[in-house]
Amino acid sequence: STPPAPEGAAATAPTPGLPVLAPSVPATGSAVPGAVASGAGTAPAAPGPSGDAEGDVGAAVLAGDDLAAAVGELAARRAVALAGGDTAGLLLVDAGGSSALRTDTALLAQLDAQGLRWSGLTFDVRDVTVEESGPERAVVLTRVVTGAHEVVAADGGSTPVAATAPRTSRLTLVRVAGQWRIDAVG
Repeated sequence: STPPAPEGAAATAPTPGLPVLAPSVPATGSAVPGAVASGAGTAPAAPGPSGDAEGDVGAAVLAGDDLAAAVGELAARRAVALAGGDTAGLLLVDAGGSSALRTDTALLAQLDAQGLRWSGLTFDVRDVTVEESGPERAVVLTRVVTGAHEVVAADGGSTPVAATAPRTSRLTLVRVAGQWRIDAVG
């Protein structure tokens, strides 16, 4: 399911919609960020640079078996990558060559082409239900809220975007180098 486009001036900006990682960009050119939930409210803090304590905690979560915690960490990392326009950072979220990575990369390219960026972007993972679970692949059903944020133009002008209602998505997770990544969003 695709999140609705923001109203007004923000309607020309892509919205990072998440079904955790596969936001779609409506024909109008808007995209809304979506998130996945861990049942604990907001997604964990964004990962720190590799090697620091916070980054190590995030890596440990993604290497573990708690899929709700992993989805929360992936949602937090996705918000950081999307808000920072960081396509390389998406590889800490999406599996290389995956449909999720192609969708998120296209979303950032559209935003960049319009001279826009997101500020204050967050994803609040509300629920994670495990549908299938194995050592290298899992499928989870999630409900995620994209938090209120701003679309910022190159000239510094900004347009507020309200938080979304919870969106339900089915995520296929795969292990990449021992850590969970998003392979597909449906």
